Amino acid sequence: MNNLRILVLVGCTAIFCTALIYAVDFPANVKGTAEKPLVLLELGKQPASAAEKDNAGVKVYAGEVSSHMGDEYVSVENDEVIAAKKGFDEWIVNFRFKLEPKPKAGDYNFYAKWKQGGDPAACPQTFAVYAGNDPDKLEERGSFVIKYSTGWQYEWGAGGAVKIKDADTIIEVRNSGKGHDAKVFDSFLLVPK
Repeated sequence: MNNLRILVLVGCTAIFCTALIYAVDFPANVKGTAEKPLVLLELGKQPASAAEKDNAGVKVYAGEVSSHMGDEYVSVENDEVIAAKKGFDEWIVNFRFKLEPKPKAGDYNFYAKWKQGGDPAACPQTFAVYAGNDPDKLEERGSFVIKYSTGWQYEWGAGGAVKIKDADTIIEVRNSGKGHDAKVFDSFLLVPK
């Protein structure tokens, strides 16, 4: 799969340049504009895409694990979240993102970037997207069964249509599905239509 890579060089002056490069791989042929920015829902303590907050074509929101069930543990790493359970089984991990500042209301296409163990044919994942302004009354905006092609390699999986409303201040992405030993989540992406 061909991916678009955005590189951002930060910390440069006329005399000195700090070589900090942040890169975000997006699905092929996906890019945002100032009028229709991508909504990147990023996971981890220090996501590599933090510099993208200044990019007019991408709005970045950091998320956290809101709940998990059936796994043995969840570990939040610098640029990913690992949900693990020994052996082959099914478990649930949910992620919550505060939308501040709010993205533009409208229709988007959903993508998930993750890697996991297990036979791809036996381990499709369900990603359900919920949104709203009350964490106890979020509305389902889309649910997608997405398959991956190669174990333990990050890839973007395409879901389907999600609607973001003017009043939305929270997005929650809920994952369920079988896996072997671990599922590792990097980010989710909403691409404006």
